[in-house]
Amino acid sequence: MITASILLTITILSSLQQQPDAFTLIPSHPIPTPTIRQSLHNNHNHPHQNDNTKQRPQRHGSILTTRFAALSIPVYSNIATQSNVTSTTTTTPIPIKTQKTMMTPPAATAVAILPHCIESSVLKKVYPAILKHVEEYGNPNIPLGTKDGSRCRILRRMAFQETLTPAEIELLTKLDFRWNSFEDVYEEADFDACLNRLLKYEEEQKTNYQIPKKYHPDPELGAWVTLIRRIGKANIESSRRDQLDAIGFAWKSTRKCGSAFMGAYKALKVRLQSVCRITSLPEADEISYELIDPVGLQTILEEDAVQKWLRSTKVAMKEGKLSDSRCLYMDSLPGFDWRGWGEEES
Repeated sequence: MITASILLTITILSSLQQQPDAFTLIPSHPIPTPTIRQSLHNNHNHPHQNDNTKQRPQRHGSILTTRFAALSIPVYSNIATQSNVTSTTTTTPIPIKTQKTMMTPPAATAVAILPHCIESSVLKKVYPAILKHVEEYGNPNIPLGTKDGSRCRILRRMAFQETLTPAEIELLTKLDFRWNSFEDVYEEADFDACLNRLLKYEEEQKTNYQIPKKYHPDPELGAWVTLIRRIGKANIESSRRDQLDAIGFAWKSTRKCGSAFMGAYKALKVRLQSVCRITSLPEADEISYELIDPVGLQTILEEDAVQKWLRSTKVAMKEGKLSDSRCLYMDSLPGFDWRGWGEEES
C-alpha cells in the first residue's frame, strides 16, 4: 500500500513538471513544503475533522494546499500575488477600514428646530426645554427650582411688559403656556426693582404715585401699584410697608373707576351737549345732536386742557393703544368730528 502511494505521488509530480504554465507560479521566495511527520502531527491535533474536511482544498493567500492522507502537496495557482506567504497553516487578517460617522451635536439640533419667529434670547434658550417638558409631562409649564423654570417666569413677565413679539406669544399660547394674570404680577415681580421704577415715575410725573392701572410705558409697574393698594397697608409684609412709607407712598388711589380717560370724556361730553340740541327721540337706538352754538363750540375746543386731551387721545388711537370701546365713546361726542379735528392745523 505504501509503495502504491509513493508511485502515485511521483506520477503526479512528473505530470506537474511537464505542464508548468498551467499549474505553477514561481513565488518570490521559497515556500517550505510540510513533511509527512508534520502532516501526521496536524491530523493528530484535529481528530474531530472528518475525512471530507481533510480532503477539501484550502486557500491560504495564493496557495492551494491539497492533503493526500499522510502527504500534503502544495499546488501554486496561476494567479499572481504580491503577498509574502510564510506558512500554509496560518493566515494574516486583512484590516477593514471603517468609515467614521459624523454625529450632530445636541446643541446644533436644538438650534435647528427653533422657529424663525423667535427673537427673544430668553426664549431661544428655553424653547427646546419647553418642548421636552411637553413631551414628558404634557404641558410646557416648567416649574420653578430649575434654570429653565426661572426662564419661563421671565417670559411671563416679558409678556406682561409687552416685550415679547405677538408671534412669540402666539407660539407659546398654542402650546398652552401659562401666562400671568393681573393678580399674579405682585408675586412674580421683583419688589425692589418695581419700587425703584416707581420712584423714577414719581420724579418724572409728580402725581403722588397715582400711576394708571394700565400704564403702557410700564404695564407691570401699573399693575403692581394697583395690587399693592388692593392688598392694603394692614395686610402687606411689614418690611415692604416700611419701604413704601419711607417714600411717602399714597395708599389710597384718587383715580376713579374708568380712569382719567372716562373722567375727561364725561366732562367734555356734558359741555358739548350744552351747545347742541337733541334731534332724535329717546326711544331710538342712537341719539343724534345738532349744533346750535358754533361760537360756544369753538370756545370749548380752543381751551388748552381740551386740546391737550384730544391730541393725546388721537395719538393713542393712531398707535393702536385706544380700545374699540373708547373709540366708540369718542365717536358719540356731539357737535364735532374728533377724528378729523386738528388735521387742518397739522
